[in-house]
Amino acid sequence: MRRPEGDVIYQPVLQYGSNYAFGGEYWRLATWICAPSSCYYSTPIAASTGNTIFGQVAFVPCEAGCYTSVTAINNSTSARTYMFGSAYADPDDMVSAAVTVETYLATACSDLPASGVFYTSLVLKKASGTLISPSWFAVSHEPSVIPSCAMGASWTSNTVSLLHNY
Repeated sequence: MRRPEGDVIYQPVLQYGSNYAFGGEYWRLATWICAPSSCYYSTPIAASTGNTIFGQVAFVPCEAGCYTSVTAINNSTSARTYMFGSAYADPDDMVSAAVTVETYLATACSDLPASGVFYTSLVLKKASGTLISPSWFAVSHEPSVIPSCAMGASWTSNTVSLLHNY
């Protein structure tokens, strides 16, 4: 999720490969809080093809502690990793939420998950608990990354499918 000023991004991340801080030829799950001048990440945990992953960004109001938490859980192994941001961010101030496949160092379409990446049971809520019905849209930067992968996306109000070679 991103604040209107674009100053902080909160995100659970599933990654394959190296991001120059950690990783290799395997899957890892971590949480990130990124500001314009720096990024912080949690201790990465293992993930494997076929695992069910849970990610959450929660904004805890000041009367309950005044912080932002980012959590990622591998439901297949019960492993979890998380971070807490010291500053509270009001979810009503958030201007965007995104699901993505970031492909750093991918050199071929076969470097991507074979059948695509599927986000299910997506729930966005205001601070009051009121559900938000997002208006999803597709943005692709694939021509500069992997020109031959034929990227695509489809979505409903609570699922997003990111596809390649479709």
